[in-house]
Amino acid sequence: MWQMISSTARNHGIHIKQGYDGRLSPVESTDAALSYLQKLDGMFDGEWRAMAMAYNAGEYRIVRAFRANGDQRVSGESHLPKGLSRTTYDYVAKLHALACLIAKPERHGLVLPREARFVPLARMTLPAGVHTWTRPPSAWAPTPHACARSTRPTARVASSPAHHVTYWPR
Repeated sequence: MWQMISSTARNHGIHIKQGYDGRLSPVESTDAALSYLQKLDGMFDGEWRAMAMAYNAGEYRIVRAFRANGDQRVSGESHLPKGLSRTTYDYVAKLHALACLIAKPERHGLVLPREARFVPLARMTLPAGVHTWTRPPSAWAPTPHACARSTRPTARVASSPAHHVTYWPR
């Protein structure tokens, strides 16, 4: 969901093992992405363009580019700092364009929904081997291997990591 390489994912708490890749779990990947963005926020003093570049290319690649260029100016459109891939510059330029569309949709002939319904979720930590993605908490039980594979992309076998976290509507 958040497209992290395995080393970054593991560094931010995602479980990856034979038969299970937490990067495909909306819960684990979102928790890890938030953790990583918090780290990047601290490293780049909240400069969102530098944070986005670092998320895309790796934080140390951005730090090296800053050192090599002698300044810390950041722009996807102007390809700053110099020396990064076109993909990284494009990533930041696209995020900037999206932010402009959301900030002033009428300026671009867009109509965005004014109301959104958010369902509060409760965080739940589950023991290893419990699968809940197809059933409410009242029906928790191990899920047969074939069913798990067809209903949950993170599971390639019928076992979840210890202390698996999920969210359920309150």
